[in-house]
Amino acid sequence: MEANETPLSNIHREMMEEADMDVSQAQELRFAGLVTWTILDANAPPVSGGMYTFLAHLDPDAQIWPDRITPEGLLSWKKLSWVCDRSNPAVVDNIPHFLPLMLTQFTPQEYCCSYQDGVLRAFDARALPDLSQIIGFPLTIGRKL
Repeated sequence: MEANETPLSNIHREMMEEADMDVSQAQELRFAGLVTWTILDANAPPVSGGMYTFLAHLDPDAQIWPDRITPEGLLSWKKLSWVCDRSNPAVVDNIPHFLPLMLTQFTPQEYCCSYQDGVLRAFDARALPDLSQIIGFPLTIGRKL
């Protein structure tokens, strides 16, 4: 987050910068949880990281653009079955584990991924406490679909 930026304005800015998508047009914007990872490698010290995740429900008539290159990589609309195919080498290997759960759980979860020597060895999902006071806005903005 940048100085004097609210979490909600950060989401809007990041989506514009990274995907050229205006999420203010979303019917609903929902905090979906945290994706965390621990990486253990025999030749390096352990590494941990994570990211906050949000889901935006767009109007069914929203414009879908063709594939395009962004500073973050290729931005492409794909069918959920393509994204969640665990044998798809074009998708980061933890996404097919957490995304189906994320799309069906309406309470924020922590999706924990453990890697060892470059291989996803364990995955677990656990409920998070109510974080609306911490993140500074309701967990769902807009109408529930």
